[in-house]
Amino acid sequence: MIFSDLLLTGGHFITGETMSKPTLEDKDFLTVIETATLFNLSRRKMFRLTEEKNLPFMAFYGSRKLIIKDEFIKYLNIPE
Repeated sequence: MIFSDLLLTGGHFITGETMSKPTLEDKDFLTVIETATLFNLSRRKMFRLTEEKNLPFMAFYGSRKLIIKDEFIKYLNIPE
């Protein structure tokens, strides 16, 4: 496969007719539910946490709340 055969659109890699979603570990930005799943936390706790102000790992895309994975890892003090 050559580079021109690979097209990146909307977070999906498209090669010919096959399409694969990136894994949670590969993503830089996660939804609240994806974050809870990846870090084995309760959804309720994650949603409550995202209601706090001035969190260094929060990113907003319109009304959508996203978690910056690397910043969340620093927040949790988990070594990479």
